Amino acid sequence: LGLESSAPSQDLPHLVWYLFVQRPYFWDLSEAGSWLLIIGSQVVLGLNFQGLPAGGGGAFSDIAYFYTSFSLPSSRDILVPLDNYISRGTSHFLTCKDPDYQQSLCNTLSAIMSDRNMEDGDIEPAPKLIEVVFQNCKGQVDQWVEPYLRITIDRLRRAEKPYFKCLLVQVVADALYYNATLALATLQKLGVATEVFNLWFQMLQQVKKSGKHANFKREHDKKVCCLGLTSLMALPADQLPGEAMVRVCKATLELLVLYKVQVAESQKKDDGNDDDMDGFQTDEEDEDEDESDKEMGDDAEEGDEADSIKLQKLAAQAKAFELDESDEDSDDDFSDDEEVQSPIDDVDPFIFFVETVQAVQASDSSRFQNLMQSLDFHYQALANGIAQHAEQRKVEIEKEKLEKAASS
Repeated sequence: LGLESSAPSQDLPHLVWYLFVQRPYFWDLSEAGSWLLIIGSQVVLGLNFQGLPAGGGGAFSDIAYFYTSFSLPSSRDILVPLDNYISRGTSHFLTCKDPDYQQSLCNTLSAIMSDRNMEDGDIEPAPKLIEVVFQNCKGQVDQWVEPYLRITIDRLRRAEKPYFKCLLVQVVADALYYNATLALATLQKLGVATEVFNLWFQMLQQVKKSGKHANFKREHDKKVCCLGLTSLMALPADQLPGEAMVRVCKATLELLVLYKVQVAESQKKDDGNDDDMDGFQTDEEDEDEDESDKEMGDDAEEGDEADSIKLQKLAAQAKAFELDESDEDSDDDFSDDEEVQSPIDDVDPFIFFVETVQAVQASDSSRFQNLMQSLDFHYQALANGIAQHAEQRKVEIEKEKLEKAASS
C-alpha cells in the first residue's frame, strides 16, 4: 500500500485513509459495506490533521460526497465525524482553499435540503451541521449566512415533522446569535422576516393535550432559542422597533423560565441516579454489620433487581428515540444529542439575557423604560426572577471555576 515502515500508531491513519477514502469503491455499499464506510469516515475525520497523508484533507469532500450519493444505514452517523472535522479543526476548515471545505459543505447541505425525495428524518444532520458552522466559526463565515438561511427557509416551508421544524428554526436562532444585525437584514432581504418570526413564536406557544410544550423539547433547543432571541434585543431601535422588542422580550422570558425548570429537573434526575447507584448497598448495613449469609443473599437479589430496573429505564429511553415526533400525545422529550459538546456550553443564557438588558438600559435609557412599562406584572415578576437567578448563576459558575482550579 505504500505505507512507510514506522510505528503502528502512525501507520494506522494511512491504512484507514487508503481503504476508506482513496479506495472506497472496494467496499460494497450494502448495509454492511455502508457501516464499514461510516466507521472508516469517523476514524479518518477524527484524526489529527497532522496525521493524514498529503492531500488528506480531501476526506471532508469525499465523505460529504458519499453522504449525498449513497443510502447509508442512518444519516445521523455522518454528523459526528463532520462535526469533529469542523469543531476540532476550525482554523483548517476556514483557511484551506484546496479543497475548499466551506464551499464543499455548503454545496452538500444545499443538495440535501433541496432534495424533495428525502424525508425530514433523513436530513436532520443538515441543519445540525449548519449550527456547528455558526457556533464554531463566530464572526468568520459572514458570506455563508445568506446561503444557509435561504436553504433553511426553503426547507422550513416544506417541513412536516415538528422536531425537524425545530431544528430549522434553530438555524435562524444560531444565525441571530452569530450576528443578529446580519441575520435580521438577510431575513428582511429574503422577504421572510415576518413569516419566520410569526412561525417561531407560534411554535413556542404550541402545547400538547397533556399541557406540555410541543416544540423545542431539549435543553439545547431552548438554550439556542434563548441566545438567538436575546441577541435580537441587543439591536438598536431602528432595527428592532419597540413593539417587536416587547414581543421578543416576553417570548425570551417565558422560554428562560421553561429552560430553568428543565435544567433543575435534569439535575434532580441525575442526583436521583447517583442515589440509585449508592442504593446498591443495603440500607441496613450500618445497623448490623454481622448479617447472616442468607441476608447477604437477599441483599444481592435486591441489587440484581435494582440493576434490572436501571436496564429497563435505559431500554425505555432508547425506545423513545424511535417514537414519531408527530405524536401529539407523546410526552417523551427528544434527547438524542443532549450530551454533545458545543461552543455555547460556557454561555449562561440567564446571565446573557440580563447583561443584554443592562446594555440596552445603558445605551438607551428611554427605550429601556418603555420596555419595562410595556411589561405587565406577570412579565415583570418573571424578569425579576431571571435577574435573581442570573446572580445566583454567577456565584455558582465562580465556585465551579475555583473547584476546578483546586483539583487541577
